Amino acid sequence: MALKKSAKKILNKIKTRIWFSLYYGIYQKSKLDKNLVLIESRSGSDLAGNILYITKELYENPDYRRLKLCISAKSFKFQEVRA
Repeated sequence: MALKKSAKKILNKIKTRIWFSLYYGIYQKSKLDKNLVLIESRSGSDLAGNILYITKELYENPDYRRLKLCISAKSFKFQEVRA
């Protein structure tokens, strides 16, 4: 029994390291869009507080018109955030 648990732990560590290595490699090779801003508040369930006012400033201020705002929201909040 102890041998099975030990083998599972080792296998899980190997899987995790492989996954993170692949993810990190893709992340490092990806190019960023300098004009894209991702906005997320409270895991996509609410757009309020400081992040709301930052979003309003980015949207309304002509100095930031070149920026494309991408707001992360859960599906049940989509219509509310869209307005």
